[in-house]
Amino acid sequence: MPDWPLYAAFCRVEGLAGPGWWDYLGLSLKILFMPRHPYRGRKDRNPDPHQFLLVTTKEGSFFRRRRGTVKPAPLNAPFRQSADGMSLSSPAVKRLRACLWEVLRGLAVGRIQARLSGRLNKAFLQNGRFDFSAFAGYEFQEDHPLDSLLLAPYTVQTEGGEARVRIPLDRRAVKQKSSLVSDYYFELVVVWGDAGREGGLRLDSVSSPLYPFGRSAKRCCELSLSLPGDGVPWMLLLKASCLEGRELAHHPRHYGMKVVAVGGEETGGRSQNSGVRRNGQQGKKATRHRGIKG
Repeated sequence: MPDWPLYAAFCRVEGLAGPGWWDYLGLSLKILFMPRHPYRGRKDRNPDPHQFLLVTTKEGSFFRRRRGTVKPAPLNAPFRQSADGMSLSSPAVKRLRACLWEVLRGLAVGRIQARLSGRLNKAFLQNGRFDFSAFAGYEFQEDHPLDSLLLAPYTVQTEGGEARVRIPLDRRAVKQKSSLVSDYYFELVVVWGDAGREGGLRLDSVSSPLYPFGRSAKRCCELSLSLPGDGVPWMLLLKASCLEGRELAHHPRHYGMKVVAVGGEETGGRSQNSGVRRNGQQGKKATRHRGIKG
């Protein structure tokens, strides 16, 4: 910002045309409409620092009341148990996130550390170990779920130590959310092992061929992976990805990943999702999921 009085004196000495009234008017308007600090507005000002706390996350900021300002908040036994579980689940979440690093590419996962930690802690408090029972139906992108991208009803079958996913394809099987995307493909991922032990997690995956958008011929995509033995926790993930020419799509809306089956409990050779549901009800052979019609 120029020093206007000094500039005006310089113009008088050099015989130049100094700043006019319009320059001062423009400077005043700039100062008047200068953007404020994001937390200095009336709406973002803390009403009472003794009762409210500003929480800043990757998905935005908000105020919440401090613990104990509404009613006494003693540390009861369940709270202490949950706190102890969180101290154990934090290293487990770090191992799980490192294991999923490759398949998280392209996703806007947000506060994934807190979400994974809460689900692992819930499973630990219920079962006494870090398994994936609390991850059933978990969407890795809340703003862009898998069912908003994959519109075709897909079938998941986990029997005989093998997981199979069958996706019928036509020109409307996957929603083309932009004219820039040209192809799509699927990935089936199984994560298994003990997250509470260093080096105890394993990941296996398989990918489908590329399918171009706009093809009217009806086809079927089938993916299969081997599952671990009885008593080993595992979860099955299905991911859909789109391409822009020869490169992966840049926006996270062109991706979707969801946990479609979990298992590994000691149930006499059967997993938790070993073909007992169809469209959310009791069935005979497989678990079928319906997409959202666009």
